[in-house]
Amino acid sequence: MYKSEKASSPPINNKVVDFCCGKIIMLLSDHPGKLFYQDSDSSIYILGEHLVDAEPKPITLLPENEQQMILRHFEQRGGSCL
Repeated sequence: MYKSEKASSPPINNKVVDFCCGKIIMLLSDHPGKLFYQDSDSSIYILGEHLVDAEPKPITLLPENEQQMILRHFEQRGGSCL
């Protein structure tokens, strides 16, 4: 979901799963198996947190090298999208 596509509320089922490249990495229950991101200062968030005002974007919008870095970092931390 993109900001311009928001109807009346932000995504209600997101979960912070990692921090990498100056971004918060999230999983959304509506899109299993895909990672999303939001640019932000990770020092004010915790893993597992639900971000009420999130505006997540799919990591596929990022340059390929940044996508790969995020995926490697997520997997090294024991994360899985499946």
